[in-house]
Amino acid sequence: MIFQLNPDREGPMRQAIRRELQTSPGYFSVLEIGSWSGESAILWAQEIRDAGQGGVVVCVDPWAPYFKPEDMVNRIVKEMDRMARDGSILEVFTRNIETAGVSAYIVPIRSKSVNALPILQKGFFDFVYIDGSHAHKDVSVDIALSKRLVQSGGLLCGDDLEMQRDDISVEEFSRCMESRDLDITYVSTGYLHPGVMIAVDDEFGRVHCENGFWSVRRDGDKWVSE
Repeated sequence: MIFQLNPDREGPMRQAIRRELQTSPGYFSVLEIGSWSGESAILWAQEIRDAGQGGVVVCVDPWAPYFKPEDMVNRIVKEMDRMARDGSILEVFTRNIETAGVSAYIVPIRSKSVNALPILQKGFFDFVYIDGSHAHKDVSVDIALSKRLVQSGGLLCGDDLEMQRDDISVEEFSRCMESRDLDITYVSTGYLHPGVMIAVDDEFGRVHCENGFWSVRRDGDKWVSE
């Protein structure tokens, strides 16, 4: 693997899909928006395989550059941008999936989510995971387009919600609003992804969240934070 899952988030992610697999026996469908080098896609596929169930992990990602110059704040972001520009990241994704032995479960769709999600089947997915662009406008669109794809009882979740609106001061939230289309920003208690925080709050208010991994459940036309 080139980049590893945040170890603090891997546990909550595994627990979430294991719980869903136990309550949704049979064919289990996952949609992942933003796959990069494949670590989370492998996690979902391994859990489906290990549960002895049939299933699919549909991975939507353009595997293309998306960082802004002002996002180039550390070595990791710079390296990610280089791999997107020279095309090597898709090769890494493919190799990682094959090495993990889960290729049979993975269906990659090389596309921007705004183009791919509208043509996917309504209510098809048991589990939808959003981890694409962190810009507020992009997260908002991904959430809006994903909601129709989650079946009733299914889970809509995502990454990089380090803090929620009522975890920070009014002044800090105002600064986050100004930087909502940057990848990350900093407040007195640490770093956060402002676009993710604001988009999730706009759509759902406070949600269930553990170590940055957030989720809400579809209950008919309602969304419930557990």
